[in-house]
Amino acid sequence: MSILLCNSKTLEAHLRPLIRLDVEEIWAVALTSNLNLISSEMIFRGHASGCFAHAREIFRFAIRQNAVHLAIAHSHPSGDHQASPQDIKLTREFYEIGKWLKIPLVEHLILSTNGFSSMSDDGHFERWHRLRRNRAYLKRSN
Repeated sequence: MSILLCNSKTLEAHLRPLIRLDVEEIWAVALTSNLNLISSEMIFRGHASGCFAHAREIFRFAIRQNAVHLAIAHSHPSGDHQASPQDIKLTREFYEIGKWLKIPLVEHLILSTNGFSSMSDDGHFERWHRLRRNRAYLKRSN
């Protein structure tokens, strides 16, 4: 039976029972072209105030799983589920790497005891897509 993870709510429902909220964890979720679950795995575990994340390990997981799309999630033990400036910066780097590797990052969730937030739902991915499209247009115009 396949598990369809087509939006932030279904992804959150899949990850909530898996992810620890007392320490920061980063999870990667490998998805098919139809956004069905291939596999999910905890890639990094930190401590109550942070966690080191490296794109190499996250995309290595996606490549090993033969993922067509990738989603990531991490926990905020503080209870604040809003994205920090560092979260946004790191997600944009992963977004660009995913585009280059042809394994697009389609979501980054932040989970806490007080709820969750979705970088896709918050408009970050659409904004970055428009910026890439505008840069490509400007290159062609010159």
